[in-house]
Amino acid sequence: MNERFAQSEERLAELRKEMNERFANLTKEMNERLARIEERLAKADERFVSLIEKMEDRFLEFRKEMNERFARMEEQFAELIEKLTVSH
Repeated sequence: MNERFAQSEERLAELRKEMNERFANLTKEMNERLARIEERLAKADERFVSLIEKMEDRFLEFRKEMNERFARMEEQFAELIEKLTVSH
């Protein structure tokens, strides 16, 4: 009986060791996967920020161009008003 108990204890210790190794391997694998995911997220974040910056730059260029066009139109309108008032 004591021999059986000793064998059971030994087997239990082996199983415990095996389970600890499996858990350690799974933990390592999950940490590696998380690290890869974090890297991909960081790269995606960089691309997203870059895209937003490009969009902001394009918007600022567009706004500048529209302001310039509007200013030219105002000048032309003022010139037209002046010509009309001078001719009458």
